Amino acid sequence: MLFLLLSVLLSVLLLLNFRLFPRYNVDTFQAIVFNYPVCFLTGWLLLPAGQVFTIDFSQTWTWMALGLGVGFIVTFLLSGASTQRMGITVTSLANNLSLVIPVCFSLFIFSDGNAMRFDALNYVGLALAIVAVALSTYRPATPDAVTAGQPKSLGAVLLPIAVFLCYGGTNTTINYMNIHYIPSADKTVQVTLTMVIGAIAAGAVMLLVRLARGEIRLQAKSLLVCWGP
Repeated sequence: MLFLLLSVLLSVLLLLNFRLFPRYNVDTFQAIVFNYPVCFLTGWLLLPAGQVFTIDFSQTWTWMALGLGVGFIVTFLLSGASTQRMGITVTSLANNLSLVIPVCFSLFIFSDGNAMRFDALNYVGLALAIVAVALSTYRPATPDAVTAGQPKSLGAVLLPIAVFLCYGGTNTTINYMNIHYIPSADKTVQVTLTMVIGAIAAGAVMLLVRLARGEIRLQAKSLLVCWGP
């Protein structure tokens, strides 16, 4: 229960940070990119006793984990944009209800015929969760201090839906990896750090491309916020 509560709390704090970035002129893209090296360093320093991190490129799950890392950083970028354009409530709803996607895959694709454990009410709940994400993007609301003056273009409206699909897709892929490639729990740290390396590589490439094009300049405060809560 403690880890569940901490997960919920940190997820909310993440969206709050995204919301505050424009107020303090923090580049969301750079903050996300710089966040992953900090995550890797933290995880590597806190490795359980007796475990050593290595990458085995001969394993299928290694390449899947690296690909997931790319998916994570894309999802984070979408979450940041959605929070700033559509607000915390809609983005948080899309994030939380994305659980519907891996649940559906577990029931109908990975279940080996055990889908009947769900009754009609359960299926109605899953369907309503998907409808809730779609309807929340069109809810009438008064613009807040962050989103005021920013028109809700079609691209902005689609951001929460993209967050919903990306979070659901990455979580589904993790479930698939656990079932087919990583049955042992002692590989959790190895897999997680490999995912982070994939995100670091993808973020570095995107950062270098934007710097080369002159679209952004390195911002010290974006690096500093990575060490905050």
